Amino acid sequence: MVACAPEEQIPEPEGLLSQEQMVEVMTDIHLIEGARTGLVIMGDTVGGVNEHYKAFFEKHHVSQNQFDSSFVYYSKKPEVFDKIYERVIENLSVIESEIQVD
Repeated sequence: MVACAPEEQIPEPEGLLSQEQMVEVMTDIHLIEGARTGLVIMGDTVGGVNEHYKAFFEKHHVSQNQFDSSFVYYSKKPEVFDKIYERVIENLSVIESEIQVD
């Protein structure tokens, strides 16, 4: 019976990022988090990470709240979220291959 139930309508938050924007934003977040892991191991402070995120939000012209609400919205739509993440993984793979070539 549950499988036949209509999908719950999830209201779009104000300022919802497009799927394309989410791909770009989440790709950069994964790069920041990867660098953050390396920085923590090497002894960097949290202040440095905060500066990376500040620059990240400025680069993408989004607020923390806008990103958070968009992330929650898409995460409640697994089919869409999976497609977004597939593209993020593709982007990260391209970046990794470019780094290995250099």
